[in-house]
Amino acid sequence: TRQDDFIRAVEEGEYHMCILSPPCGTWSRANWSNQAGPQPCRSREHVWGLPGLLRPQQKRADNGNEFVHFSIRVIRAAAAARLRGFYVRSLLEHPEDLGRVTAKHLQKQPLLKDGLVASIWMLEDIRTAHGNSVFWSVAGYQCQFPDCDRAKPTRILSDLEGAVDFGYKGWPTFDAAGFYTGPLPDNCGHTGANRHKQKMIGRNKMGGFNTAPTAAYPPGMCYFFAKIIFQNWVKYFVSGKYRRQITR
Repeated sequence: TRQDDFIRAVEEGEYHMCILSPPCGTWSRANWSNQAGPQPCRSREHVWGLPGLLRPQQKRADNGNEFVHFSIRVIRAAAAARLRGFYVRSLLEHPEDLGRVTAKHLQKQPLLKDGLVASIWMLEDIRTAHGNSVFWSVAGYQCQFPDCDRAKPTRILSDLEGAVDFGYKGWPTFDAAGFYTGPLPDNCGHTGANRHKQKMIGRNKMGGFNTAPTAAYPPGMCYFFAKIIFQNWVKYFVSGKYRRQITR
């Protein structure tokens, strides 16, 4: 019911901007990179949940699914509102789809027999959510922003002009074996003495996961999003090119 309330508000033009960042814990490659937990609950073959999951793992999968399904609904609602003359934009963020994992990872997590990790970017409902509206699918490394000590390959999907400046335009591509071929280059460019020190796999000394601090966007990435959101709003809404609307 709460989701339906939000969808109606989006369809009626009550929001100028919908930022979607569904939790990526159950979609993360880190699940397959170690045996410290949490255990993987989905794969590319079983994108919505591995068969035979125990109840806690099934709950993790279901929660992750719910956020992604809702994000798709919001993007569709925003695109529909825009077609009806309302100024509504959306931006979806999630880890890049890096395709098949290496044999080293398979030794640590034999559940993933073919090495193909699930990603929301493989979903046809994601790729077609904007309908006939103009949009951009762009991948980038988070370390392009100041004071960010991690590469963390990330993809955004948005109808905001300027989204292409996030990095490399185009959907993920793979070779015949399923290994990632782009559009991101092989590495972020930080090598040698400039190599990242932020650990992304396993647990820290306190028992928490090393990925936990990376859940928040780096400040520079927040500023990038804020800037293009504001620039689009000024260009299209303030200038009077869209219907006036009640906003939250």
